[in-house]
Amino acid sequence: MVTIVNKFFKNKERWNPPLNRDGTPCLKGRIINLIQVVVVVQLLIVAATIHGCLMPGKECDSETKQHIANMMTVITTSTFALYAAEK
Repeated sequence: MVTIVNKFFKNKERWNPPLNRDGTPCLKGRIINLIQVVVVVQLLIVAATIHGCLMPGKECDSETKQHIANMMTVITTSTFALYAAEK
């Protein structure tokens, strides 16, 4: 185990992120990708919930509809945060 860790730290070529002006790694791209993944997962949850409401013999009560509306609000907010972070 120790040799694997030592080998990883000796080989700096594996992860070579872009650097900021002060020399620290710039992780902005990874953060934006993480937000994109979160938004996509949230959209999949909402799509699955709506699909479940449209199944024959199933009904969505007002609590489920409110949950869908709240999730759409969170997704919209996350999307605007992603847009602001890219600028």
